[in-house]
Amino acid sequence: MYTGSDQPALQQTTMAPTDPKVRLQVALQLRDQAMNTINLSLYAGVVVWGLFLILILHQGDTDLIGVWMPTMHVFVSALTADLDTEEPALKSLGRWTLVGHSKKGQYWYDLQTLANAAEIKQTLRPFIATDTNVNVLSWLGLAPLGWFV
Repeated sequence: MYTGSDQPALQQTTMAPTDPKVRLQVALQLRDQAMNTINLSLYAGVVVWGLFLILILHQGDTDLIGVWMPTMHVFVSALTADLDTEEPALKSLGRWTLVGHSKKGQYWYDLQTLANAAEIKQTLRPFIATDTNVNVLSWLGLAPLGWFV
């Protein structure tokens, strides 16, 4: 141990690395440094995420509350043209996306909605012919089949 004293009694004092008091002081100092590093990292992370959130909110076109809704897969067969999803009754169900169609007149839509399959079919009935077939696959897809197999 180094001291700034010229007294012979203090200069004769030596500390062994196996001394419990020295080991305790070193361990406490290292723990304090580690806790300070962790706390600084956490505060820096909170500040970065806060700035990121403020940036997103100031853009104004992002809806953070209603971003996600379940997607229902709607298959409509024997149509001559795609549905007018801008029709107020259809638009009231949710967000429609045309995924694709076949040459035989089958159209596949993804509908982000909170409505169930029966409500979707009932809303579509006035806009399609009576012989048109409507199948709605839930937002779970084929997962329920896998649960029972």
